Amino acid sequence: VGAPKENMTATTAEIDTRCIWIDSIGTIYTAGYPKIWVMNIHHPYINTFAGDASNNYIPTPNQPVIPLSILAVFDPLTIWGDSIGSLYCIQYGRVLKIFNGSAILVAGGGSNGPDATEQYGPNLGLSDPSRLWGDSIGSLYVTDQASHYVYRINATSLTLRVYAGTGVPSFGTSNTPATSCELSRPYAITGDTNGNIYFSELDNYVIRRVAYTDGIITLYAGNANPNPTGALLPATSTGLNEVVSLWMDSHGNLYYLEKQLSFIRVIVKSSGIVF
Repeated sequence: VGAPKENMTATTAEIDTRCIWIDSIGTIYTAGYPKIWVMNIHHPYINTFAGDASNNYIPTPNQPVIPLSILAVFDPLTIWGDSIGSLYCIQYGRVLKIFNGSAILVAGGGSNGPDATEQYGPNLGLSDPSRLWGDSIGSLYVTDQASHYVYRINATSLTLRVYAGTGVPSFGTSNTPATSCELSRPYAITGDTNGNIYFSELDNYVIRRVAYTDGIITLYAGNANPNPTGALLPATSTGLNEVVSLWMDSHGNLYYLEKQLSFIRVIVKSSGIVF
């Protein structure tokens, strides 16, 4: 019992965890202070994956790659992994890639803000990146609740551009290009197998959808009323209260967690009804 030690049985370790990611073969990554730990559902022993409590190093535009052995891990907001073994996390206003023994700066840490053009992510400053999700073709999508944007990052070239939002906090009109729609504190984010993106807005109490094919944004769930209305209603008639987590299954059903409630609901794709 106590702080994790290498090869410690996971069920006896006390972990100050903030987020979790499970890959396709059952490897579990959990992040908090001061490390990212790794274990497996079939062999539940916990080990360090990244981070060192004795150091305070983090990648910067001047030093965009550092060894994992000296990476400081302080309360990562989210972690997500791709199919080739890269793990991505958000901390210190930066998006980091952890791969092959190194921590790599993907975006954040610079001074100039992003816009609709493709720019090199490590040189850009992000206000308050909150959550991320990646698709199967190498794109990362990052919500920034302080700047009221959703960004798209090419994980290979590390170029970044605005994917949704205008930077003006308001309740934007649906059925328009996503970059013309005002958002207010976009937060949780996920996507489906067709590349469509879904994200919540904390101050508008809705979930939006951006179509992969044409970039058009639509209202997917929520009636802009923060009072939860329960289940068995069409998603767009349902009251939502600060959706802080989203997850899409392989059938297109969308699961969501509201901050003020203690249960998870699902929007069934075939009917659009909330259960």
